[in-house]
Amino acid sequence: MSADIAALATEVASLKRRLRLYGRALVAGAALSIGGAMVFAAAPLHSQDSRLTAQEITLVDAQGQARVVLSGENGIALMNSALAFYNEAGQRRLLANVADDEPSIYFLDREGRARMYLDVNYREEPRIGLNDRALKLRVLTTVDFRKNVGLFSLNDDDGKRRAVLSADNDTGSLTFLDEEGRVMTKIQTR
Repeated sequence: MSADIAALATEVASLKRRLRLYGRALVAGAALSIGGAMVFAAAPLHSQDSRLTAQEITLVDAQGQARVVLSGENGIALMNSALAFYNEAGQRRLLANVADDEPSIYFLDREGRARMYLDVNYREEPRIGLNDRALKLRVLTTVDFRKNVGLFSLNDDDGKRRAVLSADNDTGSLTFLDEEGRVMTKIQTR
């Protein structure tokens, strides 16, 4: 009988050890589960269904001043789908938009005038334009897809084209024009 009691005592001790081990495992598992749930809840969602929907979103600096404005429709200077960036003084300095299915980026001076632009026009031709202080187009770089020619043109104070550098696969030319747009001199290579 004493052997049975000793065996029973050994079995009880073994059960106590296993119970403590299981209890610790249960507590550790619960702690990991709760911690994992907290991390998951704090992590950003990466689902395709996650989205922020708004007609306009404004990002502000520490002083609460608008620095970036994203507008879905008619929000920034009545332009569709516009993104505007502002400087520290609250002046709009860059504007990107799509109007009449033509994407454009405008670089603005301190008075808010477009001094440089990049766009793709209605003929799908990429262009870069540089304007003077009076907003007259002075330099235009483009690709004329109808003629398959790259163009760089210089305009006078009135915005009239006076010199054109062009190139295609076969030739390059430099053309000087008078005030009426007539060719004065043309230098061409083959």
